[in-house]
Amino acid sequence: MKTRFLLIISTILSVAACTKENLTENTTGDTTNVVITGNSMNGFYNDKSKAYTISNIPEEESILFYSTGGIKADGDILKYNEGVWTGLKDNKWHMDEGEAHIMAYYPVINNDNLYDTNGELKDLVYCKTTAQPGKSINLTFSHIFSKIVFNIEKGLNDTIKKINVNIPLKIENFDLYTGEYSFYENQNENISFEKNEKGVYEFFVPASDNMTVSFEIVCPNISQTSTIGNKIYNAGYEYVCNISKRSSKGIYTKEDFIAFTHLINGETEYNGIKLEDLYVLENGVRVFNLYKDLNFTDGESALIRRIADRGKEFNDVFDGNNHSINNLTLPLNNRDTYIGLFDKTTVNSCIKNLTLVNCRIIDNNYEYCALLTGSNKGIIENCHIIGGSITNTKNVRFAGFTYYNAGYLVNCSISGFNIGNTYGTLGCLTHQNDKDIINCRITNDLNRHPEGATSSVTTITNNGNIYNVFVEKYISSLWGVCNVNKRTGQFYNCIIPNYYSSQYIKDNNNPNASPSTGIYFYEYTAEEYQTIADKLNNWIDNEGKNNYPQFTFRRWKTDDSQKVIFE
Repeated sequence: MKTRFLLIISTILSVAACTKENLTENTTGDTTNVVITGNSMNGFYNDKSKAYTISNIPEEESILFYSTGGIKADGDILKYNEGVWTGLKDNKWHMDEGEAHIMAYYPVINNDNLYDTNGELKDLVYCKTTAQPGKSINLTFSHIFSKIVFNIEKGLNDTIKKINVNIPLKIENFDLYTGEYSFYENQNENISFEKNEKGVYEFFVPASDNMTVSFEIVCPNISQTSTIGNKIYNAGYEYVCNISKRSSKGIYTKEDFIAFTHLINGETEYNGIKLEDLYVLENGVRVFNLYKDLNFTDGESALIRRIADRGKEFNDVFDGNNHSINNLTLPLNNRDTYIGLFDKTTVNSCIKNLTLVNCRIIDNNYEYCALLTGSNKGIIENCHIIGGSITNTKNVRFAGFTYYNAGYLVNCSISGFNIGNTYGTLGCLTHQNDKDIINCRITNDLNRHPEGATSSVTTITNNGNIYNVFVEKYISSLWGVCNVNKRTGQFYNCIIPNYYSSQYIKDNNNPNASPSTGIYFYEYTAEEYQTIADKLNNWIDNEGKNNYPQFTFRRWKTDDSQKVIFE
């Protein structure tokens, strides 16, 4: 089946015109020297700012300069130095010949090098202006061609091999005195782009009042050709084309996600969207794919429902595809035993490849709450919380990531987590762990010290396994691993700051869980960070792969500041 693409083309209806300015008049006379200044370049109008960005031609760079009338120049090459353009062969005003009609180009170019070797039209800025006799000249440059930008959504960009673009107009002659150009008859220009990870592809086209650009996206075993038809391309315009793989069902917009939270809870239709529009079946399992980063306002947050609220359970797969949900405030209008974005998940569920950024629970007096899940019995894999917050007004129990974990928490991290006040008892990652926390990273950078005496970094109560966990930073009021490690609880290769050496587990009821082998204390040094990364990776290569073959563990490295992070 051929893939359909949703093309959203944003054009900015503003004309990129060259600026002409005449500055202070010099002393008139037959021997008046020509003074040329100005190196600013107007950028392309873009769809967000509705205005030019301004940059400058660097020092020591050169322009191509033409002039008729009072100044004579036939392709002189001028260099910019200390605010002045120099190199004009005839540096005198010819006062009796009146105005000077000027064209200047950057970079230095001619008819033979308008295109790169791969066929791409080069970006070219120009200034077309008229100067009065004897006056100094200030040059301001604008783009002479148009720019097209393809933004390809990540889910599609991950699958492509290359993009082929056909531009039906190719420049044959360029009149450097006027800036006008003509085209070859019946000759197209074809260019190709190899896949890049950002999914942003930019190229330049001649300005034209009627041109159809076609492009082919080549994926393994399939290709699809689409067109941007009969458009006016004006000089200095930026045309943005957003391309989505809409033939693949999934969540692409905030409206889709809002609908998903209603439909998964049992509603049959929401604003014309049905649940079957949002998932694909993989081996009989419903998979809800998120294909865009979503950034919510308070008003939009109020429209969502917590997933699997009112006694329901999430029994499917939610794949964030490494996208993020940003600035979401969780609604608390429906009371439930456990509270999170996903209130409860089953043993068959999976939430993966998702990041919550600056999401929050406000004015919460409910217990058993966390940002991602209230109760997890399935798999949470490669999920991350950055900068989230929970505000409690009473002495309740809560957690950052998931309140109650009876499943797998794998390759996950939490950082920048804040609490609105000091009330309550906090487990930074979970409040109670009854199964597996594996290969996770906790940045213990709370903004406040919680009052709850049992508050802990990894989990307050451990009945399961805590393996290969790295804790960055120290908070004195928290237990370094857990408050209570019960008889079924195991911990191994938990790497925590040495400041926790006297407060990492309050009550270890399991004689088989030895602190001497389960805990590694470290100092804040570059050498220690490398040792930590090695220890974490050694666990993956040995115990991890042997005991959990169903998971692919993220490996560890040190970054430029020598701290330990996921690769």
